[in-house]
Amino acid sequence: MITKMEIWSPIVNAGLKIVQSVQMNVPFKFELEMNTERKPMELKWTVTMPEQKTRLVTIQSRPVTFVRTWPKQLTTYAEPQEKTVYGEQWDRVNTFDKKIGENTIGVLFHLHGQWHRTPSDSLTGTPLAPFAGNNQLQITMEPGYMPPKQVSCVLLNCAHRYY
Repeated sequence: MITKMEIWSPIVNAGLKIVQSVQMNVPFKFELEMNTERKPMELKWTVTMPEQKTRLVTIQSRPVTFVRTWPKQLTTYAEPQEKTVYGEQWDRVNTFDKKIGENTIGVLFHLHGQWHRTPSDSLTGTPLAPFAGNNQLQITMEPGYMPPKQVSCVLLNCAHRYY
């Protein structure tokens, strides 16, 4: 997603945009079995876990300034010159590196990145931009000590009645 503000003039255009992206990977093999002949009805869900380190989610945002100078003869579209904005307010950057799950479920979830805290108070009439700084969040998953090969869940009597 791109949020952009641009100032137009006959000679030059200038502006700021915030580029945001989310990437999600689902590296699991799902199997769903439904047995309607059995009373009560049975629903079995099985997930095969990946065997190597896998990136699950990456969230990024960065502010970019751009300037576009128009040529005297408008025969082609002028591409802008872009520069990423790096803030000097390092006291507002949270860096984190957290690992969970290895000792309890045998799968290590690693959450790491940096998050630029945007002030929650804004002046009246100004937009709140929570992703205005250089942000990156990444969640990876890797097998730990004796990880499960498959995880299964069985639901019995999963028929619902709607009135």
